[in-house]
Amino acid sequence: MARIVYNTKAFEALRRSPGVKADLRRRADAIAEACGEGFVAASGEGKTRSRAAVIAASGRARRANARDNTMLRNLDAGR
Repeated sequence: MARIVYNTKAFEALRRSPGVKADLRRRADAIAEACGEGFVAASGEGKTRSRAAVIAASGRARRANARDNTMLRNLDAGR
């Protein structure tokens, strides 16, 4: 029986690569744009991977998201 040995350092390097960072940022920007005014995209790097998020930055955006699930409804814009 074959044994699989994963190279975790290579996985980490892939998750932090510039291409992955750019793709995550592009997706977050598209979702924020689809959500409308008051929503912004943010990106950064964690311990082992790059991350991106959409944030409801204004009170109006927070209320709209709480009432209408705006970010969840626009998630497909990030595809």
